[in-house]
Amino acid sequence: MQIVKLNENFVCCQCGNIMELLPGEVQKGLKDDKGQPLTQEAAQHMAKHRIRCTECQKNFCASCNTEPYHIGKTCDQNFAKMCRFCQEELKAPSPSMNKAFRDVCRAKECFDLMQKSCDKCLPCGHPCCGSAGEKHCLPCLEPECIKKLPEAQQPKRCKDDYCNICYCAGISQAPSTQLECGHFFHVDCIKN
Repeated sequence: MQIVKLNENFVCCQCGNIMELLPGEVQKGLKDDKGQPLTQEAAQHMAKHRIRCTECQKNFCASCNTEPYHIGKTCDQNFAKMCRFCQEELKAPSPSMNKAFRDVCRAKECFDLMQKSCDKCLPCGHPCCGSAGEKHCLPCLEPECIKKLPEAQQPKRCKDDYCNICYCAGISQAPSTQLECGHFFHVDCIKN
């Protein structure tokens, strides 16, 4: 993982296989999933970032780690890329192929937070905001998922609300936990 972290040309598949990314040639006449011809920009992106794992055969984007690869779209067109921890724009692929860490930058602080965070995605598809090794995942703290729950089950906080101990970062910006009283805090803030 240190090699992957330090070199943008290496990517790690979700199965753990590490590969060197070598850009291919732009192919003409390619079509997206709807049968529409690819734009020149999308074809160039595909030649540069589409990769198939030599071990598990998964086809994914080495830039944003979307699996399967988003044919016909660049990463920017597919989704806005911001690090889930520091909220900075992603300028390189995540150091992890795990879907829960698809939106993590390569800054040392964010890499360290990734190691401490729960590596599961919830049934809704959003990453858990909890800590590594927890027995039960936190409920989804995305505002759109909270609204879908019955009012009695809705968490009183969302992912962007600040931790009430440090007041420095949102609940989702560091491994967090929910106490029996229902409040959410960063795990390190409680430990400190």
